[in-house]
Amino acid sequence: MIKSSLELIHIDYFREKGSILFTDLLSKELLNKAKQALCFIPKKSERNCWKNYDVLKKLSMNHNFTSIASALCRQKSLRLGFDHYFSSFNELKDFFKESPLSEKCSIDGLEIALLMNLSANEVEITKESLTFPLTSGSACFFNPKNPLTLPEMPLTEGPFFLITYCKQNARYIYQALDVYTHEEKKEGQAFGDLISSRLHPLLSY
Repeated sequence: MIKSSLELIHIDYFREKGSILFTDLLSKELLNKAKQALCFIPKKSERNCWKNYDVLKKLSMNHNFTSIASALCRQKSLRLGFDHYFSSFNELKDFFKESPLSEKCSIDGLEIALLMNLSANEVEITKESLTFPLTSGSACFFNPKNPLTLPEMPLTEGPFFLITYCKQNARYIYQALDVYTHEEKKEGQAFGDLISSRLHPLLSY
């Protein structure tokens, strides 16, 4: 996937629909490495995995993913908002129920999110989803202000990995629906502060 093809084909679609699905965003090599490393990751939902797991850090800092995100949301500069690992479809479903991602994130300036399917098992798809990554290695970029459309019956159990991207000058805010809303206070941040480069690395500029 190259950025120039996105500029011609995908940006208008994303702006109109609010999401776009790629069935093979992850290369086989990158997907296989991620699958091999999953046995070392706790079987539960976890945020900011890039700090603790090298293979997930490589996904969160992946230049190709960032370039696509930057082109889709037309932001030259993006920071890592946070990443979030979901060990199962049910965890993912519980997280996204009732409200969009932007209302569960303590960042004012969240621009775009990427949800990828890291499942090890290949599944036969009888009905394609245009908005959700059902198959191993597939992924969707979506507008965090829009609800994420989940399938009624999951065809794969996961795991899933979420990466969020925010503006360079985004701010740390109080968000009642974010169970992690006070985490950055432990790192010396105060509500209203510009987010820290130490906690939110600059990925494109």
